[in-house]
Amino acid sequence: MGSQSSTVDFEGVLAASEKGSPLIIDVRGHDEFAAGYIPSSFCLPLPELGEALALSPEDFKAKYNFDLPAKDQEIISTCRVIYT
Repeated sequence: MGSQSSTVDFEGVLAASEKGSPLIIDVRGHDEFAAGYIPSSFCLPLPELGEALALSPEDFKAKYNFDLPAKDQEIISTCRVIYT
């Protein structure tokens, strides 16, 4: 099974936040995340992503406070982008 990528609109993110699925992962740093985030989202900074996904499920949960996503789990990723 290959991976897919698509854009999720505001209503889709709102529904995921309220329902708790799909998983919403915020890839900004911890400080930016603490300053404001989507309800029900989890922080997993982009520079840590590769290493984090290689952790055991137990170590991942201990470090990030949510379950290691399954390889086929649907995920919404979010970050802050500034256009100039």
